[in-house]
Amino acid sequence: MVTRREFLRLGAAASGALALEPCAAAGLGDGKNGRDGSALLKGEDDFHFVVVNDLHYRDAQCAPWFERVTASIRNLRPRPAFVMLAGDLSESGLSEQLGAVHEIFRVLPMPVHSVVGNHDCTEQGDFSVYRSIYGPVFNYQFHCGDWQFLAFDSTQGPEVFWTKISNDSLAWLDQVKPSLSRERPLVLLTHFPLGRNWLRPRNARLVMERLRGYNVQATLGGHWHGITEFAERGIHLSTNRCCSWWRTNHDGSPLKGYALCRVRGGKLTHEFQAVV
Repeated sequence: MVTRREFLRLGAAASGALALEPCAAAGLGDGKNGRDGSALLKGEDDFHFVVVNDLHYRDAQCAPWFERVTASIRNLRPRPAFVMLAGDLSESGLSEQLGAVHEIFRVLPMPVHSVVGNHDCTEQGDFSVYRSIYGPVFNYQFHCGDWQFLAFDSTQGPEVFWTKISNDSLAWLDQVKPSLSRERPLVLLTHFPLGRNWLRPRNARLVMERLRGYNVQATLGGHWHGITEFAERGIHLSTNRCCSWWRTNHDGSPLKGYALCRVRGGKLTHEFQAVV
């Protein structure tokens, strides 16, 4: 376990080195989603998908790395049904950072979704650039095959520690619950960890309490820059290593990459996929 002091030290050491908005089923396009924030993906009962978290695009030096990331995803077989960028697409919420990520990932031959992270705004908490490129919807639902997915905003502006999920996000969850099936599998895709972690938002339990009685299979996220695996009431709660060539992993691993998730026989498994 990395302490808060070690976390700050590692972040400072890394500083000298270095969600796409929900897309329509056809791909990134102009980055604008439907009014209800949902998108339907036609899929089989068994499918794969990719979760990429903590990209921290800083400047043009990052572009070659993400070309390798997208090449790795493009070469996966079978082809993933979709890609989720799980927050911290940029380092500081600038248009040249968020715009570059949009352009690099939009060429993938599958839909690319995103959820916002705490680095996707300015130090003052301004998400306007993110909204202008990826659209105004921060919370939304989509489906793939028989599976339900919620892209959920767990940020509190640019804050890193001791955060709280916003009342707006919790209210959205209350609003969307009646449209969810209690029987069909459900996955939450978010930036902050919802499992046991001192970077977990202080009110994260309110999310899981609201979804009690639903068939929640997993929550997948980042922010911690390391692999963590927990189970609560049969729900798999995890975070993954970062996908930034210059940022540090706080689980001590030098490997960078993404999560390759497999739905097979009604079960979800995932594994870390290193990019070399």
